[in-house]
Amino acid sequence: MALNWGLYVVFPGPSGPFDYINNVGIRLDRALLGMDHVYYWRTMNFLDSGVTVLFGAWASQLMRNNREVSRLLTY
Repeated sequence: MALNWGLYVVFPGPSGPFDYINNVGIRLDRALLGMDHVYYWRTMNFLDSGVTVLFGAWASQLMRNNREVSRLLTY
């Protein structure tokens, strides 16, 4: 997630790093996939979405576990 955020900050668009018309995500989609998006979705968004889903799955596994809290965080 930090790498994804860093790419947006290091290679900003004309209106800033999270410009919805021309940012690094749009430029990568144009260069690699030949796609030009009109909406907010960028192919790079799968990185953040995937990490968020994994963190949610890991958190649910911790909450469903029967061990005591101190052992959950160290194991």
